[in-house]
Amino acid sequence: MPRFGTLPGMLSGRAHHELTRLFPGSPPTVWCTVDGRIPRPPRETHRAAGGGRLRPGRPRLLELLVISLALLVLPVMLLQKLARRLMETPDDRRRRRRAQAARADRGARATRLRTTWGAVGDEQIFDGDWAGAAGQLLLSWFDRCPNPRRLLVVAPQRIALVGPRQRAAYPARARNFVLIAEFPRGEVELESPDIDSEPCYLRLRFADGSWLILTMPDRAAVAPFLTAVRAGRETCSVG
Repeated sequence: MPRFGTLPGMLSGRAHHELTRLFPGSPPTVWCTVDGRIPRPPRETHRAAGGGRLRPGRPRLLELLVISLALLVLPVMLLQKLARRLMETPDDRRRRRRAQAARADRGARATRLRTTWGAVGDEQIFDGDWAGAAGQLLLSWFDRCPNPRRLLVVAPQRIALVGPRQRAAYPARARNFVLIAEFPRGEVELESPDIDSEPCYLRLRFADGSWLILTMPDRAAVAPFLTAVRAGRETCSVG
């Protein structure tokens, strides 16, 4: 079984210690997020749930510096890409077109998958019932963790979401992690019918019939994650 954070990157020592305390045995983990913005719930529903934040926390100073540096480097990268394009050989162009066709195919697979799950368009991330388990999870999505990314943990008796206590440019390097939500295995199923789509999606389907689509930022990490889940004799429905 992999250590925490090996899918896709190592966690800080303190975060690893906290996760080991919360989840003995280092169960499989993978980074996830919700695609786009959380829909705005009815005012009364939001108020009844405590009126928590529905957007990520503001970037901290370090994150702002990283973003600023990226903006400075971006024009240089674009110029390098343009130069490579101008120097392409016929074989290079054929390889690039094949790669573009493969990405388009993965995108079409992702669209078909969302349609199969009942999602209408690219914006729908849950079944739409704010009173359901998925809706209630979204209402508290940023209450304890202002970061967009969470670590999905599949333990023997529960499925959980954990994340940094504070906004971090690199969540895997955050010092402190906090348990955001957890569900007994009998109350939620992890569905992964097509891991070769782009974006790569997994779905949490709850016992009350509600569901939430999670996006995996690192598509390459999903297959090892599911392999580790199966190796740990976890139940993961793959259709």
